[in-house]
Amino acid sequence: GMETIASIDRAFSPDEFTKGARRAYELIVAAFADGDRDALQRLVDDDVFEAYDAAITQREASGAEPMRVVRVKTARIIEAALVADDLARVSVSFEGELSDGENSRTAKEIWTFKRLLRSDDPNWLLDEVATAS
Repeated sequence: GMETIASIDRAFSPDEFTKGARRAYELIVAAFADGDRDALQRLVDDDVFEAYDAAITQREASGAEPMRVVRVKTARIIEAALVADDLARVSVSFEGELSDGENSRTAKEIWTFKRLLRSDDPNWLLDEVATAS
């Protein structure tokens, strides 16, 4: 899948993509923790935004402290595919350490990013989030 993506997008590099995905993970979790819906809307697709928006609303109503990234332990591409003429999807497995200041936990998730490869916009959007086993 990565070779197919690279054949259309000559700038695609698995190493650079993983670095960018790691940074996106940190930005998205921070925006979620801050309740920054504007930032989230620029980084995620509509379905993910709706889920995050609802979770932020619920968290705000309950008064719970948000979890923040302490560190990203691992980030690795586990799947890459061209799913339409130029729509690419790349799934990254993340393991991160999160904390709300008092409690910490390890998050294991698979984030899938998408991008139209022939688009002038070089940014990938978070398209799907799943719990990793």
